[in-house]
Amino acid sequence: MTPPLNILVLEDNPLDTELMLRELCRAGIEPDWIRVDNEADFLKHLHEGLDLILSDFEMPQFNGTRALELLKKSGLDIPFILISGTIGEETAVQAMKQGATDYLLKDRLTRLGSAIQHALDENRLRKERKAATEALRLREIVLNAVSQGALITDENRRIIYANTSFTQLTGYSESEVMGQNCSFLQGPGTDPATILKMRVALNAVQPFEGEILNYRKGGEPFWNDLSISPIPGAEGQPLRFIGIQRDITTRKQAEEALRRSEARFAGAFEQAPIGMALVSPEGRWLKANCSLCDVVGYSETELLCRTFQEITHPEDLELDLENMRRLLAGEITDSQMEKRYIHADHHLVPVLINVSLARDDQGQPLYFIAQIQNITERKRTEQEMLRKTAFLEAQVGSSLDATVVVDQNGHVTLQNERAVELFKIPQDFADVPVDELQAQGVNPNIS
Repeated sequence: MTPPLNILVLEDNPLDTELMLRELCRAGIEPDWIRVDNEADFLKHLHEGLDLILSDFEMPQFNGTRALELLKKSGLDIPFILISGTIGEETAVQAMKQGATDYLLKDRLTRLGSAIQHALDENRLRKERKAATEALRLREIVLNAVSQGALITDENRRIIYANTSFTQLTGYSESEVMGQNCSFLQGPGTDPATILKMRVALNAVQPFEGEILNYRKGGEPFWNDLSISPIPGAEGQPLRFIGIQRDITTRKQAEEALRRSEARFAGAFEQAPIGMALVSPEGRWLKANCSLCDVVGYSETELLCRTFQEITHPEDLELDLENMRRLLAGEITDSQMEKRYIHADHHLVPVLINVSLARDDQGQPLYFIAQIQNITERKRTEQEMLRKTAFLEAQVGSSLDATVVVDQNGHVTLQNERAVELFKIPQDFADVPVDELQAQGVNPNIS
């Protein structure tokens, strides 16, 4: 039987705590928890036996940033997940840089179970790696790391050993790297902040883990997942450093390609001449571009507080929800319909909407992608055409003269009773070409 997780919950709102615990139970996680909402109680309950910390970002007496700082000072390696209703992306990224394992929004707690599992797995792997690194003893252990580049340096960080994987990774022979300082792999694209962080750690005889851009012998840049561990010498022997290196260039290139793709999508999304939106499976607006905001009269902030159901005309909602159901059930891949939105000023806006559904790698629904065109002018034109057609039909029908209306392609589109009698045109000859009528001997004088 799996023992319960020992969790410290940093949250001032008991209701939010209850929601988190409910989500944990849904994910099959049994928590042994305690809630605190101030610095003193946080420090009191911060100990090595904790498996996890779940923290709100802002509280009246405390905040997640300060809690991260205290956790870091304690030296404890405990996964720390921020859960907030207000944290922005930039703040969240900064918190991750400061040591947070992950962050979630309070209105999207369905990811809490998987986030916790990922955090625990990462923590376990990190501790296992640290234990393995601390257990290394120079060349014999380095030789076991045949799939990764491995170095041993002296106390001045000059290379005294390099394995085959390292020479294959960098393009340098073992003789070329002997006596070199490890910094010889650095180049113009190497991040100075990463170099400084590594130097500070090693000067303090502390391990370092990070990603760094290095350069091969031919000048080709490559990304290196680097782990360096200081190994104190036994019985008066000098300090040594062991470095384990893994080429992660492919992964970094994929991440950069994804970032660029997302940037292109964001640009196309925002600058699209028609309305575009991302909508949750429940119907809540997740993102809306300026064109859509112009159509419905709401700002994006105002839309994000609403659902599409709230601004859809009631008479159009049943078909809209049926399309939504069929998309979620996988019965269709996309849908199109005309509907009416209720503008912020309360007038109706006719639109043509195309919707598809994005799913994750497991096939679970993520969000709807909606393309929305304002068809007010088209509808107005259609109404005007109907009005003119009705007027023309009334004029033709009431005329005492024989009247035949022929379109630009030579088709009879309308004739009154007098024309039928005079030209002997059957009633069912509407939309028939004039030359066809003439070929059948019906009033050969019509042109």
